[in-house]
Amino acid sequence: MRLTKITTHNGDDGFSHLADGTKILKNHQIFHALGDLDELNSFVGFLIANMQNFQNFQNLQNLQNNFLADFLPELTQIQRNIFDFGGQIAMQDFAKFAKNNAEKITNLENLIAKIQQNLSPLREFILPSGHILVSQCHLCRSIARRCERSLVDLLNEHNREIFIYINRLSDFFFVLSRWINKNFEQQELFWK
Repeated sequence: MRLTKITTHNGDDGFSHLADGTKILKNHQIFHALGDLDELNSFVGFLIANMQNFQNFQNLQNLQNNFLADFLPELTQIQRNIFDFGGQIAMQDFAKFAKNNAEKITNLENLIAKIQQNLSPLREFILPSGHILVSQCHLCRSIARRCERSLVDLLNEHNREIFIYINRLSDFFFVLSRWINKNFEQQELFWK
């Protein structure tokens, strides 16, 4: 689908259309889920932009350890995946995507495991704090949790992969936040 015209006036009556042409109210559960996914994707883009700014700063300072660069392609792929999920939900066609969605889960789990290898085990809850990028990771994490709540009633046993991926995504942003704090030598603040 290509958007040739952005302002269409089609939604002025409180209805919108799914990709399959179904006309439903804009406050329908499916649009809440799509909106939450869109917001998550926007915040991931915000995180990417700020990571690129820090990467550029590190390059200007000729710092040897430019650790942020490793995650920029991964985060862009996450954005693509979130966009794919929104499309699948809007088309209400999950069966043909199940295999690809399962692969996305595996890739994300492998990335989480890779990050965790370099982190100390947690014995207490930590507060979202530290480096500014860490706060942005926690925003992404908490929005992913909201996406889960939006999706839980919408998705059924035939499309659990989307729900599982979003669940893992919140885990990813949590471990990424810890990894960033560690690399910026920021102390984790424990909840007491």
